Amino acid sequence: MHQRDKPRLVIKKRSEWPLSGEAVSELMRAVLEKRRPFRFRAKGTSMFPFLREGDQMTVVSVGRRQFQIGDIVAFIHPESKKFTVHRVIKRKGKRLLIKGDNNVGSDGLIPETNILGLVNKIERAGKRMTFGLGPGKRIIALWNRCQLLFPTCLRFQNTFFRSQSLGMKKSFVSSTSLPESAFWEKIQYKRSLIYFNLEITARCNNDCRHCFIVLPAGDKVAKKKELSVEEISRIADEAVSMGALWCLIGGGEPLLREDFFDIFLTLKKKGLLVVIFTNAVLITKKHIRFFQKYPPRDIEVTVYGVTKETYERITRTPGSFEAFRHGLDLLLKNGIKVRLKAMALRSGLHELPKIARFCRERTKDYFRFDPFLNMRYDGDATRNREIESERLHPSEIATLERSDTERFKMLQEKCVKIFSEEIVRPPSDLIFHCGAGSSGFDVSYDGYFRLCTSLWHPDCLYDLKKGSLREAWNDFVPKVLQMRSGRPEFLSTCRVCPLINLCFWCPANAHLETGELDRPVEYFCRVARARTDQLKVLDKAKCRV
Repeated sequence: MHQRDKPRLVIKKRSEWPLSGEAVSELMRAVLEKRRPFRFRAKGTSMFPFLREGDQMTVVSVGRRQFQIGDIVAFIHPESKKFTVHRVIKRKGKRLLIKGDNNVGSDGLIPETNILGLVNKIERAGKRMTFGLGPGKRIIALWNRCQLLFPTCLRFQNTFFRSQSLGMKKSFVSSTSLPESAFWEKIQYKRSLIYFNLEITARCNNDCRHCFIVLPAGDKVAKKKELSVEEISRIADEAVSMGALWCLIGGGEPLLREDFFDIFLTLKKKGLLVVIFTNAVLITKKHIRFFQKYPPRDIEVTVYGVTKETYERITRTPGSFEAFRHGLDLLLKNGIKVRLKAMALRSGLHELPKIARFCRERTKDYFRFDPFLNMRYDGDATRNREIESERLHPSEIATLERSDTERFKMLQEKCVKIFSEEIVRPPSDLIFHCGAGSSGFDVSYDGYFRLCTSLWHPDCLYDLKKGSLREAWNDFVPKVLQMRSGRPEFLSTCRVCPLINLCFWCPANAHLETGELDRPVEYFCRVARARTDQLKVLDKAKCRV
């Protein structure tokens, strides 16, 4: 927001003096140097609708605190010398890319030494306005950076002023859910850090037959290796400074951590949207009070069965079904946002329709089931045999998906022209052709950076206890993505297969199955062919590869 046309300074006697932008900046600098807040009125529309003409802003000194993406700051432009209040949309070393939310172009890279202070309060007609300053500020900054915010602001501005001129009081604000936003199309071909997953423990109170990571709840060696709150905070700080908007807390069972509340608050206070994966068995009234005070974006709970017999056959933990129902009921009855999901397991297959009904009755906007079981990341042969025994036959997977209308519709929409003879994949010996490392990353409980949840190959791990996240993202990831194969078996099959989008194959899964990143897996091939057979009953030109 440019202070051009006589911005006004609010003083103690509630009278107002018109001052030039230069005078305001000099006065602000003097006040902030004494560690006192500085208040003045906004002028212009470059930050509309988050800042409007006449809004009262409070600017404070931040001391040694690093400016974050999404912050609204007051600064002096190094070239024009104009006093301006705009939003930080990117950091590059000790310079900040700053831009008005309602502007087409940015202000350029501004040295931190030119920043006067941080806008920490906006008041409009005597009411405090928080939208644009709270956790959502990072999403606003990212939209701004992707040139998605300006057209939205412009449409809103035109509608707003048109309604004002017509004397209309009705709100003209509309909204679009984040998953449906054009934002994803804008960034899909760029490497942009949006999210990260934290496995804060590998320990779990259950002992599920199919789990690829679980260690006993009392495993002292695993507990000792777990990242501390301080280490998690450092990683999150780097992620936020690089543009991350949300974080998933998972495990193992994250609620086993005695410092879970500290971890959650550490991430929440950095402005991140936080999602939690839990089995809900350990949920208590204390958790409910905490989540009501500090709401997560949502909590995802896996439903292994709707009867004690099925549930505890899978979890192998007596009393876990009753505890799960108690924890889930606490969450639902107290208005905590919950999403339910299921695993398609041999031990629970007979109950899957009832599980689906149970989930959809309680979370009407969301339910999914996963038919794929990963092998153990640590290669435990005994546990791997258990996982194999829980896997469904390829034909069972295809039939199950065909019976689920919503899932099969997604499969159809994802796949177009799967049988077309015209489809030819360009020759390439690159191993990675998936989305690993494009918009997010995973961190293991002991501090290893991975491009995705399943990628445990030793050449694809980066120790964050010895290096920085920025080095991992900017230097290590591109090197991994350039890994190449010389294996004819892979290059002549998986690399050119037109059914790849109907297959479980990816380098990460191939490594867990075979120990190699570039080796075909027969089970995956059979699943792809079974899915193809189900799709053959439809138009043969309806599947995209």
